[in-house]
Amino acid sequence: MRSVASAFLIIFFVLISFIGLLTATFKFQLLDYNFWQRSFEKNNVYQNLTVVIKNSLESQIEKEGGSKNEVKVLTDLITTENLKDFIGKNIQNILSFVNGRTPQVIAYIPVSIIPKNLLPKNLIGIQSEIPLKDLLTKFNYQNYQSLPLKELGSLGRSATFVFMGLISVLAVILILLVLLVKEGGRLTAPGIAVFSSGILTLIASKIGGSLKTLSSDGLSNNSSLANILAGNLLPPLIKEFMKTWSIIGTVLVIIGVALFFVRKPSYNIPK
Repeated sequence: MRSVASAFLIIFFVLISFIGLLTATFKFQLLDYNFWQRSFEKNNVYQNLTVVIKNSLESQIEKEGGSKNEVKVLTDLITTENLKDFIGKNIQNILSFVNGRTPQVIAYIPVSIIPKNLLPKNLIGIQSEIPLKDLLTKFNYQNYQSLPLKELGSLGRSATFVFMGLISVLAVILILLVLLVKEGGRLTAPGIAVFSSGILTLIASKIGGSLKTLSSDGLSNNSSLANILAGNLLPPLIKEFMKTWSIIGTVLVIIGVALFFVRKPSYNIPK
């Protein structure tokens, strides 16, 4: 009976720990602006993105029969500093909303550096930072209310509660696994649970590493601007996720192995 209960708890522990890993990644990395900035700067994202977007614009304008002067006007706007400013501030604004720090999404458009003849008429005279609702209204977008903004605004808080709940469940499972071990016996079952979680995490980090390569190769050189952005912004994030997972997986494996050599204390109650 002890073996069956332990096996069930081990499987449950491994599953919950992996869900906890995903939740922690979402909460402490994906929703952290500093993590985004560190990942981008460490991997020279803005410099690489500048080159790719410039090349894409030049090719597109030349195909459409545009002049070299038109190409220069647009490409002069695409600098590493401008991209860092535009992308960084919009990410920061979105994360502030998702983490519940601001009541609405603020869009950032660097109108001060864009020549007026290149600005759409809808954007002439607006401030650099404008509520997303007002921006969409200027472009006659009528379905703003259908966007799941209320749910997005509570994501950060929900992730915190879910993570705390998962940690509590994992602690209870570990305690139960220890209680199921006979006095004086090795903590084999808890060790297997932690060790297996570490192995699963390491396997997931390897799979994630291959996804990074596929997304980078498949999207970064695509002519679509959305694909160019995704192909250059996503791989560095995935790389840092997987690096963290590798460290966590290694630590869990070491702890799991160590538990194999630990014995549950015997409590001799004097008569």
